[in-house]
Amino acid sequence: MIAEKPVLLTDKTRLQEIFELRVNAYEHSPFSQYINHQNAPNGLFDDLDFSPSCYHWIIESGHKIIASCRLSMVRDLKDISENFWQLGLPQKGSSAFYSRLVVDKDYRNHGLANLMDQARIEFIRAHKEEFLTLAWAREDRVPALLKLGFEYQAAITVKVVDAEEPATALKFVQRQY
Repeated sequence: MIAEKPVLLTDKTRLQEIFELRVNAYEHSPFSQYINHQNAPNGLFDDLDFSPSCYHWIIESGHKIIASCRLSMVRDLKDISENFWQLGLPQKGSSAFYSRLVVDKDYRNHGLANLMDQARIEFIRAHKEEFLTLAWAREDRVPALLKLGFEYQAAITVKVVDAEEPATALKFVQRQY
């Protein structure tokens, strides 16, 4: 049975499962040349995954993680390895990096990505301070993020494992009313 909504991990004991899911999901996508078991034998991860200010959500079927995503809270955009500094945005201040959404190949097209997007947006909206949320996305994900209120920023390239990949940079500004 698939969980009806994403669960925010309260500890990081299941991170290795997430790292492996990322590789498995990418290996069964048009991006397998960038991310696969040969390039990432221990799973796909970076320093942000282990940060205390990085939040991970999962969706399970039984006890198997079938989808995951993360949101990293940062005070300096230089803490994010992506090229957001090129966009002319303020480098310091409260920011969040919206990233690493993956869905197991057997569970795609069931709305799980939308559930993950909604969970992260709810988390962002629950914060009392105003902050900038940044994301990079492949072309197929851009329409979903635009519907959530993200704004197009620029075409960029991002480093994925050992390769450069085209992507779109987007931002979402959380304002208090």
